[in-house]
Amino acid sequence: MRSFLYLLGGLALLAACQPVDTPTEGFGDAVRQNMAAQIINPEPRESALGRPEEFDGDRAAAAMQRYREGKVYKPVVPNASAFVSSPGVSQ
Repeated sequence: MRSFLYLLGGLALLAACQPVDTPTEGFGDAVRQNMAAQIINPEPRESALGRPEEFDGDRAAAAMQRYREGKVYKPVVPNASAFVSSPGVSQ
C-alpha cells in the first residue's frame, strides 16, 4: 500500500512538470529588441544625412568656434498656445 502511495505521489509531481526545451512563440523578443536598440550597426546604410565623409568640416569648425565663444544659436521653442487642438481630442 505504501509503495502505491509513493507511486501516486510521484505521478502527481510529474504531472506538474512541463518540458522546457520548447520555448513559446516570442520567447526572447524583448532581449533581442533591447540589444538592437543599443548596438550600433558597424556597416550602416546611407541615411538622409548622407555618408559621414560627406559632412562639411568647415561648418562643424564654425559651430565649434561659436560654442567656444558663447555665441551658439538659440533653438526656437514653439509656443504652447500656437498649437491648435482638434475637435474630439481630449487633452
